[in-house]
Amino acid sequence: MKKISSFFQRIGNWCKNHKTAVALIITGLFVLSQIPFLLNHEIWSDEAIPWEISKQINLGNIYELNDAEPHPLLWEIILAPFSQNNFPVITLNIISLVIVSLAVFLLVRFAPFNLFVKIIFILSNAFFYYNPVIARDYCLIPLAIVLIGIFYNKRHERSLIYGLVLAFLAQTHFLMYGLLGILSLGFIVEEIKSERKIGKTILNILKILVPLGLSVVTVLPMVFGSLKNQAIMTGAAFENNMVLQLSLSSSIEHAIFGLDNTVLNIMAIVFMVLFIVSLLSENVKVAVYAIVSFAFWFFVMGVIYRGYQTFEQKCSILTLFVIISAWILTLEPKKEKENVFSKILNFSEIIKFLRLHIRNPSVVFMVILTMMTIPHAMVNAFSDLELPFTSSKENAEFINSLPENSVIVEGDFPAYNQIDVATRSQITNKDVKFYNMMFDSLIDHNIDLKYNNQYVEELYNMDLAAEDKTIAKLDELSLEYENVYYMQSSRRTSCSGFEKTIPDWLVKYKLVTELDYGRYKEPGHTPTLVFKIK
Repeated sequence: MKKISSFFQRIGNWCKNHKTAVALIITGLFVLSQIPFLLNHEIWSDEAIPWEISKQINLGNIYELNDAEPHPLLWEIILAPFSQNNFPVITLNIISLVIVSLAVFLLVRFAPFNLFVKIIFILSNAFFYYNPVIARDYCLIPLAIVLIGIFYNKRHERSLIYGLVLAFLAQTHFLMYGLLGILSLGFIVEEIKSERKIGKTILNILKILVPLGLSVVTVLPMVFGSLKNQAIMTGAAFENNMVLQLSLSSSIEHAIFGLDNTVLNIMAIVFMVLFIVSLLSENVKVAVYAIVSFAFWFFVMGVIYRGYQTFEQKCSILTLFVIISAWILTLEPKKEKENVFSKILNFSEIIKFLRLHIRNPSVVFMVILTMMTIPHAMVNAFSDLELPFTSSKENAEFINSLPENSVIVEGDFPAYNQIDVATRSQITNKDVKFYNMMFDSLIDHNIDLKYNNQYVEELYNMDLAAEDKTIAKLDELSLEYENVYYMQSSRRTSCSGFEKTIPDWLVKYKLVTELDYGRYKEPGHTPTLVFKIK
């Protein structure tokens, strides 16, 4: 028994004395764990849109190309050197994995938590699978959060570096602007309350505001442009006087922390309340940071997105808010004097027990909340190994296999058919043309990247069953092309249900294939039947 105890003690001492080596080993294991998911993952439209846009961006057109994208520019700028030099689309996911892996290394090396807690972080939805494999600008957030934690203690001595870190956070995702704003305001208040000379205070504040301001200025045109042009950000949210629609029922339906089970989601809400309450009792400033961050997230999801598609990557942001709040708390000097919340909470035997026996109760609740996200992240990661994420790869393989002088006629509005941008990004067969019945024209899928749905209502009111017009167009195209294919999407019956209705006139044609079969993640798209017309 003593030998076993001595063995583990030696391992513990080695880890303490070789922190960089430990960080490298854990990061290496993390990368190895993600590679199978990355190699099997099929990208979806939200991943492919920045990749395709980055192929065309330059200083003159970047805002024009992004007028339906609410996201900052940095992600597309990172992608541009690779996409513009014809790297394969999997490069997108490799870049995402590299960025999150860097965040993992820095977290293990510098976070003020024990190794067990750090491993919990790495296995949570904030770091595992959702951000390194599903390649979107969300992958930048874990790195920004870790950098904030690393430089927080030196924020006043190295204010320019801290300002650059906040500027980087501004380039990750608009959902981070609550945390961004409260951290910036907190820094300014601290500087004003400090006993430094006025000149030094003003200089420190400018070191924060200048890089941050320049970064935010580049994002604002995207946000306001998107508010005008993206369908999910218009319409009902503003017609209803911007009433907050993200209720508890909607939160549970979409899963606040990426949890499928209703009971687990209720437990997550309970532990979140306990986390905030314990933060208030320990450090009001840090509690305010957390509350503002969460409140802004719910505001954007409820008012701007109207509760739309609270996908797991958005849920991972909540986990990161929890992590950075606990990280900052451990760095803040401990106050002997109780605040008003501490006095109120002394009436609670649970909080009293925690305060007596646990140094930071909020850290305990943080660990519990983070651990709760692990099973769901694991389940979806392994599901990605078994099922196609969107079938975009299979769809592209089908199109790439088509003979020369082929045309695909799309019978539905482009946002809901299967030749979406995820498939387009993998099409290498340049001989295939696409004709869209809704727009009554050939579509260049390499240029038509904007998923701008401002005319969606008008398009829905079109006669989708314009049988005579469709048949006439198919006959016309049959004279011009050697091979003609027609795509007919299934009709949506519910949020996840579809009904495959085949018009009588299509029955006589041979069914070539079914695109998007077995897909389990892309909620905006429907399974599609492809018919050989000629």
